[in-house]
Amino acid sequence: MNSLCKVLILESFPLFSRGIRLMLEHDKEFDVIGEANGIEDFKFSLSTTNPDLVVMDAYHCEQGGTPILKKAVKWLKKIPVFIIARPDFSVWFQDYLRLGVKGIVLNNASPEELMKAMKKVCSGVEQYPSQYLDGDDEMVPLSSSDLEVIAGKRSLTDREFLILHHISQGMSYKQIGRKLYISPRTVESHKRNILSKLGLKTTTELIKYSMQNNIN
Repeated sequence: MNSLCKVLILESFPLFSRGIRLMLEHDKEFDVIGEANGIEDFKFSLSTTNPDLVVMDAYHCEQGGTPILKKAVKWLKKIPVFIIARPDFSVWFQDYLRLGVKGIVLNNASPEELMKAMKKVCSGVEQYPSQYLDGDDEMVPLSSSDLEVIAGKRSLTDREFLILHHISQGMSYKQIGRKLYISPRTVESHKRNILSKLGLKTTTELIKYSMQNNIN
């Protein structure tokens, strides 16, 4: 980062938001410009400040904080959101992507890991825990030109397109298999073929492709 990253904290409990604030204020690259402890407070803070990053502690939120994000997305105006989540929040990973979350760190991360990931998001690099991705693949953001090239490929079969639709809905291999009367391994095989045909590498990129092309 070439300048201070202005951070707005969204956390339901002042005790925890103050802890995040104190930690960030020890790093000269962050400028904490506000703390919001509720959705209305958050809306007001966004109208009176101009943050570079919103840090949301979703640990105490229902459904991984997605109901709050769905309400807040219209106020964010492309401001990136960084989530502090629990490992079991992976079930909401696809919703996070759709709602503009650009970074996630798990609540068992160290303060140093948190701040390192936040700095990368402030500089425009998306950061997600490896267990939210496919295997050991790193998250490589897709540029608009990449998406245009991918969108021009129409080689998927009807069955592959249907499986892609179900994947974009957050369904597991087992759930898709039950719905289509095929084995989870067959679903996984179809997914590998889909990734190959579209020139993609990870589930995250596949979700972004689905979002770009309204396959949901």
